[in-house]
Amino acid sequence: MSIRIFKISRWLSVISFIALLNIMVYIPSAQGLIMALVFIFIVSFVCIAIFKCNSCGNSYSTKLGFISICWPYTGSCHNCGKALSDESK
Repeated sequence: MSIRIFKISRWLSVISFIALLNIMVYIPSAQGLIMALVFIFIVSFVCIAIFKCNSCGNSYSTKLGFISICWPYTGSCHNCGKALSDESK
């Protein structure tokens, strides 16, 4: 998976989560839109969880099977600390 897809997934997860909360509060009858946002959030979250660090080979955002709420957005590997911008494409 490329760094670009990982970065897009990070933003999609945030945007879809915020939109989901707003729609559930203000427009609870929009079932189709809610399901679409849940699908986008799950797919983007899975992309974040499976992205591998080129330095250590482990998942970039998870450690011991747990993903931190904010770790994917810090810009460094959770395991080895290598910056995302140092990753080769």
